[in-house]
Amino acid sequence: MIEKLEEKKIQVGLDIDVQKLEAEKMRKGKKQG
Repeated sequence: MIEKLEEKKIQVGLDIDVQKLEAEKMRKGKKQG
């Protein structure tokens, strides 16, 4: 049970990191455009 919870936490963390990267890309793209 605990191991699965840890895995989920890691997955969520990765998802958040990806979203942050995407948001930064969008911001940079808007500045350039």
